[in-house]
Amino acid sequence: MRAAHRLRPSFASPDRGGMLRPLGPWPGVRATHSRRFWSMTNSLRRRAGLRCAGLVLALVALLLSCREATPPADRGLKLVASTLPGGGHPFAIVADDFNRDGKTDLAVTNPKVSKVSIYLGHGDGTFEKPANFATGKQPRGLVAGDFNEDGWLDLAVASTGRNSVSLHLGRGDGSFRVAELFRVGSRPFMLQPADFNHDGHLDLVVSNEGERDNRRGLSVLLGNGRGGFSVSSYPTGRYAADVAPADFNGDGQMDVAVATWGTNDVNVHFGRGDGSFVARNSFTYAGHGIYRVLAADLNRDGNSDMVWSDLRRDGLYLLYGDGEGGFPVTRLLPAGRGVRHAVAFDLNGDGWLDLIGVNTGAGNISVNLSDGKGDFLPPQTYASGVFPRTVAVADLNGDGRPDLAVANMRSNDVHVFLNQGPAPLQVVARQREAEEPARELTALELPTFRFPNGLALDPSEQSLLVADQQNHRIARVEIATGEVTTLAGTGKPGSSGDGGPAVAAQLRLPSGVVMDGEGYIYIADFGNNRVRRIDPSGAISTVAGTGESGFGGDGRAGVKALLNRPFALALDSAGALYISDFGNSRIRKLDRAGIITTVAGSDKAARPTSGEPPLRSVTSLAFDENGDLLLADQFNFRVRRLGQDGVLTTVAGLGVGVGRSGGDEGAATATPLSYPSGVATDSAGNIFIADQDGNRIHKVTRDGRISTLAGKDLIGYDGDGGPAEEALIWFPSHVVADTNGNVYFTDRYNHCIRKVDAAGIITTVAGKPDAKALLELDDRVQMAKARRAKLPTPQDPILDARLELAWEYTFRSGSDANAAYGVVVDPEGGVYVVGDVGSGADWRLLRLTPEGKRAWTFKFDSENVDIPFALTLTPDGQIVAAGTVLARDHTYALVISLSREGKENWRYEGRGEGRRMLYGIAADKDSNLYAVGQANRKWMVHSLSSSGQLRWTYEGPNGAARAVDVDDRGHVVVVGGEGRAWRSVRLDSRGKLLAPEGEAGTSRVPSAMAYGVRLLAGGDTLIVGNQRLKLGHARVEKRDAAGRPLWEYLGHADPSAISRAIDMDSQGNAIVVGEIASDWLMLGLDPGGKLLWRFTYDGGGGTANPDRAHAVAVHPAGGFVVVGITHPVPPKPPSLGAVEWRIARYRVVERSDGG
Repeated sequence: MRAAHRLRPSFASPDRGGMLRPLGPWPGVRATHSRRFWSMTNSLRRRAGLRCAGLVLALVALLLSCREATPPADRGLKLVASTLPGGGHPFAIVADDFNRDGKTDLAVTNPKVSKVSIYLGHGDGTFEKPANFATGKQPRGLVAGDFNEDGWLDLAVASTGRNSVSLHLGRGDGSFRVAELFRVGSRPFMLQPADFNHDGHLDLVVSNEGERDNRRGLSVLLGNGRGGFSVSSYPTGRYAADVAPADFNGDGQMDVAVATWGTNDVNVHFGRGDGSFVARNSFTYAGHGIYRVLAADLNRDGNSDMVWSDLRRDGLYLLYGDGEGGFPVTRLLPAGRGVRHAVAFDLNGDGWLDLIGVNTGAGNISVNLSDGKGDFLPPQTYASGVFPRTVAVADLNGDGRPDLAVANMRSNDVHVFLNQGPAPLQVVARQREAEEPARELTALELPTFRFPNGLALDPSEQSLLVADQQNHRIARVEIATGEVTTLAGTGKPGSSGDGGPAVAAQLRLPSGVVMDGEGYIYIADFGNNRVRRIDPSGAISTVAGTGESGFGGDGRAGVKALLNRPFALALDSAGALYISDFGNSRIRKLDRAGIITTVAGSDKAARPTSGEPPLRSVTSLAFDENGDLLLADQFNFRVRRLGQDGVLTTVAGLGVGVGRSGGDEGAATATPLSYPSGVATDSAGNIFIADQDGNRIHKVTRDGRISTLAGKDLIGYDGDGGPAEEALIWFPSHVVADTNGNVYFTDRYNHCIRKVDAAGIITTVAGKPDAKALLELDDRVQMAKARRAKLPTPQDPILDARLELAWEYTFRSGSDANAAYGVVVDPEGGVYVVGDVGSGADWRLLRLTPEGKRAWTFKFDSENVDIPFALTLTPDGQIVAAGTVLARDHTYALVISLSREGKENWRYEGRGEGRRMLYGIAADKDSNLYAVGQANRKWMVHSLSSSGQLRWTYEGPNGAARAVDVDDRGHVVVVGGEGRAWRSVRLDSRGKLLAPEGEAGTSRVPSAMAYGVRLLAGGDTLIVGNQRLKLGHARVEKRDAAGRPLWEYLGHADPSAISRAIDMDSQGNAIVVGEIASDWLMLGLDPGGKLLWRFTYDGGGGTANPDRAHAVAVHPAGGFVVVGITHPVPPKPPSLGAVEWRIARYRVVERSDGG
């Protein structure tokens, strides 16, 4: 741990309590409104992916803020500009290290072409040609952060033309995945990250510039740490253009300031600390075009101040905060003309924040240096391109000075301004007499491990070598004692030290390590683009790579070759070193003479067998007993073998990524893997795989069968001293095996090395997890939220009972695609079931007798894809099914009414523009019908008369309505999903909302989806669905007629579970059905939400194609009927196996045998 006396970097001054308060809400997250400190490296400071700086100016600013400020005599600033080509009217710009090479890169949005440009930096102020990728329509605002907590930077983009935030997850190599969209208000413009609910995950706030009626000017996206968000919106001023998070009233909760040019003011929304906000305060200061706002401590009094830009005034408004939410002191600071963006940053290293303005009207940037007293000097201006929009501040050339990058919209370019001013100050902090002098931590004082990656055994098998990536060192672990010593690296990133002691040298993000029989240790120095070697005397040198990123040098000495982020190493029996040249997607070989060649990848690709893809991203290498090379090809989701004959084959993995591993005890080549990152072999020919996102260690035997050695679907840290397959692990990255049957692996996110012995027992060899990170796992966060809301969360006592099968009926056509979706039971016990059959998806409606025998079948085939999803029984005796027809030219809603004899009464087709789908249906006491679903990605409700005539329609929020129920008063409750949130609304009999949106009568639950609903006497409502925490849990909630929560049941004992339907028995107990993992799930809850019983049914499905219970109906003679799908022939991906309807009547009886 850090020494208690060591000062932490921060661009802040001491507050009244003597503690340092960071300027921004989330230090190290880059944004177009950057108030966070810049850096050349980006270390994970905590599990949630928070990235801090830690280099010269960050330390300077901190030390100056802790001493008596004596501004330097030379306050000058000199900026030298160069130009980069734009990608299409550049708008927002962010500076950060997107490919983890220790050099600052740039990301820019281009609204004209709806793309984001990535400029990878060379570390000297120059950049590679931009690589572009598509994003949401008309991108504007842009921020970077680790939103899924995988250690790689992601990008969030405000997509104005799609009314959404586009999230692109980073791959760690400077490229990004296809966006996932989160709907917000109209024309989202700018966005900022912060943690608004203290759950340790990055959230977002977004200004919606197109909101004229003020209703949704501010959107808040609460993150779940996996790249998902729940979205809520708040009214604010008209035409919201910018947001700035900060604690304005000193209560420790994050607030948000919103600049609204339509009402020419700034609204401050004060946070409650749970992700919600109380009523706003509006501040106006003679503004005419308030456009941007930023928050910073300008005068170092410990309070958050504000800076506004005004499009119609040549300057910036400064509002000095009093720490209680007020701004009693204000002034207009002369700056440039038409300021559209401003950033606060210490440019000259005097410890005071300066202001940088982007002056669109003047075509320049202005810099107002601080006067060292909380005010500012007159502006210095620097010519930029035409119509500059935003600026980012970072060290672009590695000289320790902050530089600027400006996006110029109309000249379609990016200006880079390198800071050629005075060298950064060398400051020594003035200490109080009682304090110990500030000093750097030595390697021996470093935390035991921080995100360890590569792992190797020494030839004696007495110790392990660890690439301790975020500590920038190579460590040795004595297996018998767990003692850890540093072999190379100082704990600070760098590239120096060749020719001297390895312990005094600097490494940058080392990722791989291996040791030969002569005592030489080889290091994949990932961030320095080198392979380095420690000789037996402890001296370090470079054996491959020049330090520059690229490809070249084959056939020459390795020290003259170019590498691109070497990741993993392996030695063959002749002593040749094999290198995974990760960024080049190649395997390189360094022979004993020091000559480098390419043996696989790109134009030197090995000859693959049929269907084998080219290499993409090899993260681990190991030689097997036959001398073949095994490769963990992570982004191809495979482990592969490179034979000595040059043929490349797959030994494990389907080539398709999944959220978790599967297929235990099956063929390894038919088993999906989720980012396999490590591979090893033992003397018996077994292969061991570290499946990173699957959070498991797999074993593949000689005959190609796969099983789990350690870990399961849950993540965490648990299980030491017990069976490894029951243990919790977190993001394992590398694995090795010794000759005694022991397997060792790096438990990366738990910061430790763990061992599975020959008996299958797991222990920790060295290191320890971050206790705080474990406490912040989603399940515990959600439980805490429930307690804060004072909602009872029923626990799981289970009645001593058993489930008795009265009868079952199964049905399938010749196709493998059959599914039963809906069920109703008439007063005489007749059972009606609706579903689809065949690959063409045709409707079938069956009637079964009370004894479970088929009475008749109704068929419907439109010669398109026809899917019925729901069924209801009307008081006048109609059986009514609702669903969808997917025609070639359009998709329309379909409702069909049948008599109890199976004859069609009438048919309703809901046609119109776009896709129209129905998922649920219910009838009122007058046999009027209410069919719910989706039209053009919005909720749709169609009310029909008993004869099938349209009465009215309702269009609701974005998303899909999934289920509906009606009470005796004609009140209609509709449930479903809005984005990633569970949503319910209550309508009257004419389709009007009974309460304004967001008030009583509606409900909303983040990270969840509602699938079923039942209305109770008195107006109370039971709703079922699932809430995604780490995996997903069955959720049931009860609300009163006003929409207020009464209780919730959250099945923490049921991970990977979904509750899909609900019905009520005569005692008022709820019967809930759905699925858990790959099986049916059936639950009984009493009227107070207590779990009475819980049963599962395994119908042969697997994790990729699970068995599902879709619907339930209580039987008048007792018990209930459940319908869904099962797999009598288990699925073998990509085949679904045999899929059939299953209809089963159950009774719950108390056990009389005690067992």
